Amino acid sequence: MSQPDFQPTLIGSAITVRPIAPDDWTELFAAASDPKIWEAHPVSTRYTEPEFRKFFDGAVKSKMGFVFADRSTGRLIGSSLNAKQPRL
Repeated sequence: MSQPDFQPTLIGSAITVRPIAPDDWTELFAAASDPKIWEAHPVSTRYTEPEFRKFFDGAVKSKMGFVFADRSTGRLIGSSLNAKQPRL
């Protein structure tokens, strides 16, 4: 019996959803570095490079994060960075 693919690439008419990759760092950090995005988030400093780096690396390592790319441009437009973060 084959194992299910928990990291599929899904292609729709407008977007592609694919597993996050280490090469996505620059484009995702550029999008996530706006402090307004994180104002209501429990980790409101996630817009900073050190905080986002921990979050991003955790998502890559967890193999549970996905990015959303605009099919017409190939540009990343969002993510589902679902990484477990250590509780302090």
